[in-house]
Amino acid sequence: MSYAHELDRTLETYDLTWDIVAHDDLPGGVVAWLRVGPASDMGSAIVTADLIVEGGSSHARVLNGEKQPLLLPRDFAVDGGAVERSVVVPALAVVDVPLRPRRAQRCVASRIAEARSLDIQAPASANGVAAVSSDGTVWIEVFPRRDDLCSILASRVDEPAAHRLDGAAASFRAGVAVEEVAAARLARATPVAATLGESFTIQSESIRGEVLLYGGRVAHLVARVLA
Repeated sequence: MSYAHELDRTLETYDLTWDIVAHDDLPGGVVAWLRVGPASDMGSAIVTADLIVEGGSSHARVLNGEKQPLLLPRDFAVDGGAVERSVVVPALAVVDVPLRPRRAQRCVASRIAEARSLDIQAPASANGVAAVSSDGTVWIEVFPRRDDLCSILASRVDEPAAHRLDGAAASFRAGVAVEEVAAARLARATPVAATLGESFTIQSESIRGEVLLYGGRVAHLVARVLA
């Protein structure tokens, strides 16, 4: 991944709002449900069927058959690997997106099934999640819509934690992590050809993550905040 230049701006520059609307105890820890806005009103490749992907060794050719832009999130699994960076594919367009080797993980369908078996239900107003592990590390992921959350949540809570933070402590830790992400400096990433939106990486020693904005609104955010 290459960068055009580092910006003296943060997510707060875009007047984003962050709220924890609820939290749930799960086998591998605690999750705090987030409402992050403004968010882009678009579908994603996780829940749409109107998408054709031809995988290759380093790139995948993606056809968006919808009449609106479509989010292709980072780590989305395809033949040949997983999507390296989150992108917005224009309506009725074909683009080539970079791939990286796929990590050992279950397919989206099995993760959805496990999430349902755990009876994980995001609040109606949530479009993001902060999963707090036993060591205080927080995984934050934000989508345009609530529909995408259950498909990624089960992969964050696979292993039962030996020592867990209680709900109140975990919710507080999630809140601190969210504030750290919102205040971290951003570096603009060179866009993937023929895709839409603005891509950034989060510049912080304690945060590993990236943000994709579309029209100044959140399309996808993924970040790992170290304790």
